[in-house]
Amino acid sequence: MNNFIFKRRNDVEGFKAGDATHIKEIIHPKNDNISLPYSFAWGSIEQGASSLPHVLQNEELYYIIEGQAIVHVEGERLSVKSGDSILIMSGKTQYVENTGDQKLTFLCIVSPAWEEAKEEIIVNS
Repeated sequence: MNNFIFKRRNDVEGFKAGDATHIKEIIHPKNDNISLPYSFAWGSIEQGASSLPHVLQNEELYYIIEGQAIVHVEGERLSVKSGDSILIMSGKTQYVENTGDQKLTFLCIVSPAWEEAKEEIIVNS
């Protein structure tokens, strides 16, 4: 049995999530063969871009590392910047709009652990 898991963000392969956010799953039960009630990821959204509106059946905690954004949750808007945190409750329609002059980077904890199948992308008709 190992005493810890150590990773460097730059060594973790990233992917584009269904909501169009670039994600690197730093610690995730499915990737690390561990029993953990959450996942921990690094994410980014390019300057001038937004994630797609989506609903997660999980609580999602964002910690903004760099940049500024407007977080949209159920029609409410909250301006956030480096050093800010926001916890979004399960089942809420949300998206993040990068309003800064640089890439937005953030840490994200999702509980229970993020699963693509539990993320519903909202498609406007």
